[in-house]
Amino acid sequence: VFLISVILRNIARPITRLLDATENIATGNFDYKTNIRTHDEIGLLSNAFDIMTGELRKITVSRDELNKEVEERKQAEKALQQSEQKYRSIFENAVEGIFQTTPEGRYMSVNPSFARMTGYASPEEMIESITDLGHQAYVNPGDREQFVRLITEHGVVEGYEIQHYRKDGSIFWVSINARCVYDEHGVLKCYEGTYEDITARKFAEEEVKQTMEKLRKSLSGSIQAMSLTVETRDPYTAGHQKHVANLARSIAQEMNLPSDTVDNIRMAGNVHDIGKISVPAEILSRPGKLSNIEFSLIKVHPQSGYGILKDAELPYPIA
Repeated sequence: VFLISVILRNIARPITRLLDATENIATGNFDYKTNIRTHDEIGLLSNAFDIMTGELRKITVSRDELNKEVEERKQAEKALQQSEQKYRSIFENAVEGIFQTTPEGRYMSVNPSFARMTGYASPEEMIESITDLGHQAYVNPGDREQFVRLITEHGVVEGYEIQHYRKDGSIFWVSINARCVYDEHGVLKCYEGTYEDITARKFAEEEVKQTMEKLRKSLSGSIQAMSLTVETRDPYTAGHQKHVANLARSIAQEMNLPSDTVDNIRMAGNVHDIGKISVPAEILSRPGKLSNIEFSLIKVHPQSGYGILKDAELPYPIA
């Protein structure tokens, strides 16, 4: 009985603990310990078993952390890929031209819209064909120099309008919005931004300008005709309105008034005596002395002129 008790205590029970530890490790429980403290071969085996279990625990924790890091990296890469696809879609399908150029004046990238805008079959053809923006793309090379100066000084350029060449040599107008791009060391990498075709707007502005010039000339002619009408009725003061108009214009120019204002003052001077139309011609052309009544009629001609001109729908007041 004593021998059986010794065998159970020193051999059977430790072996049972080792078997339990094996089953726990098999199920992934690396926190299980045999807790056998004997100094025989079984105690040594148990101690080695606990050390192995501890190492497996460390490896498992490291593996879990690695798996977590790998999963997080996959998620980040997926998000980055989705973001790249989103902005690639914007880049590829934008209506405006999008570009990146070197500071020296060569295209690094352009989107399909910009290539079509300039008459090239593809962005690659455009990038390969244009090696000097200032002379191959800009109609006026000085505009490129001005662009570089402005973007260097301010970091951005907005609404910078230039004439640009197409592949076939034709010219169109563009509006540039761009900014400087720097690397992590603060060194200028490139300029990037957008091109907008504003040719239609420029043509419309030119048409409006020409129309306004025609209207101005037509108005000037009408006012000149009115001035001549007054002078025909009063030959003794012929040329007076013209002299007054020229004098008023000279004074306005000395005052550094805007050119439109100067021209308006000249036109007003040309009709400042239009009120004489209300005065009988025989009084205006009488060579002798006027009576008091006749002179009073002459004196009210400015008021009559005001009455004629005050309701005239002109782009500026002349009454």
